[in-house]
Amino acid sequence: MTSAFSPACVVDAISISLTLAWSIWLIRRDRFCGFFGLVVTYYTLLIFVFHLGGVFYHQEGFTGKIYEIDEQTFMEVSLYAALFNLNFLSVLSICNTPFVLNRQHIGIDPTLIRNLYFVVFILGAVVYFFEAGTIDYATYVSYRGVAYGWVFMIIGTSTLVMAYLLRSYVFMGIVLLIYTYFCLKTGVRSFLLMPLMPLVLLLLANSDHNLGKKLAVYGGGLLAAALALLLLRSADEIALPEMFLIHGLHVVFYKYTGMDQTTSSPLVGFGTGALNYFLKVDPDSFDPAIHFAQDFFGFITPDGFYHMPFTWYADSFAAHRYLGVLYGGIWALIVRILKWIVSRDPLTLTAFLPQTCWVAFFIIRGAAANATNSITTPLWLSIAIFFFVKLASLGHMRRARQRA
Repeated sequence: MTSAFSPACVVDAISISLTLAWSIWLIRRDRFCGFFGLVVTYYTLLIFVFHLGGVFYHQEGFTGKIYEIDEQTFMEVSLYAALFNLNFLSVLSICNTPFVLNRQHIGIDPTLIRNLYFVVFILGAVVYFFEAGTIDYATYVSYRGVAYGWVFMIIGTSTLVMAYLLRSYVFMGIVLLIYTYFCLKTGVRSFLLMPLMPLVLLLLANSDHNLGKKLAVYGGGLLAAALALLLLRSADEIALPEMFLIHGLHVVFYKYTGMDQTTSSPLVGFGTGALNYFLKVDPDSFDPAIHFAQDFFGFITPDGFYHMPFTWYADSFAAHRYLGVLYGGIWALIVRILKWIVSRDPLTLTAFLPQTCWVAFFIIRGAAANATNSITTPLWLSIAIFFFVKLASLGHMRRARQRA
């Protein structure tokens, strides 16, 4: 690479400034939407840093074919990302309301809810301890069955939410320590994302006006997560986490510009993944990230082993070309729907906040299909547990009214 401050970098700098300022404004009004605005800002920053290196050559790992990713592709990526972000933040900002932790009475002892999820989490941790004995990063990525220990751990992550509401810090600490152990054991950084994202949102929630303190906590959490990611990276990985995704983003733009070939629509993949607990559809048919791996390496990957999401700019562009910028608004609506779900009452907050954070983050990362497909089993089991608890809560309140 040769260093140059190109016109694409100018667009990136403007886009970063606008996205960051808008996200900070938004987080003062709505911490939930503002949080994901800040995540988008980070990926925009990565594009800028990548463009500072100048044009580069990409070599397909299995064919040896080499081609240049030039300034024209840089500018296409920069403009596309800027317009996409504009749509995303615009829709998030329309008639938004604060994200407040709903602490209303639920008609049932909340410690019972916490203990229920904690038992599920510990059961999952024990099962996954034995399952993970033969699981490394490559096995984790390519695994197509159901690791039930991981399923129960995802469901049990709801322990964090109820424990936070009850200020049960010992329970929170145990959950975080177990996730950290598996993260270090397998090298899978997603193990840190599952508990940290809902925890950050709980800390940031609009329950008071002390935003400065909360942003300090949020910044400290981000720094800790970034340090952990850096420690877990391989020796040849670029220092900034997720920078490889930006490399792949440019490969996608280069290859799909002017081509008739398209991938599955991200929204179709998102919906199919959510229902795949029942559908049992092979991800090859609806997950663009599998096809991106084939484009990146230049061969048909066996059994979907390689799964390479290259940010939400890539999957929307590959499916719809420049009309894909409209997905900024579509995903903003999805984020707002997710916020509405977890804001209903303490039971929905507890049951679904971890999965909601997971889904929203992986949409931004470019894995909309895998965002839901990867948790389709725990998602539906969480729904079943939620309705069981909800019915118990309603029954308890009905009996209480009758006695009164």
